[in-house]
Amino acid sequence: MPRPVNYKAQSIVYFEGDVSNKIFVLKEGRVAVNYRDIETGKELQEVIQRGEFFGVKSALGRYPREESVTAITDCIVLVFSVEEFES
Repeated sequence: MPRPVNYKAQSIVYFEGDVSNKIFVLKEGRVAVNYRDIETGKELQEVIQRGEFFGVKSALGRYPREESVTAITDCIVLVFSVEEFES
């Protein structure tokens, strides 16, 4: 069963390079995904909207995170294990 986790604004949800089997869904608030463009090396940011998943690719692929995620506002995130996500 996924569990809700509260994050305060400016909190780190996870860092680039972390290894985890957790997948996240934004329930309330806003979070930013920060990553480097593979082709240009430029730092980019994507804002996740309510109901969107993040952290899926690295959790399913079982390799380190390629991005960092930060809470923009206070937020609630549902945290799934890979097994919960797949079922």
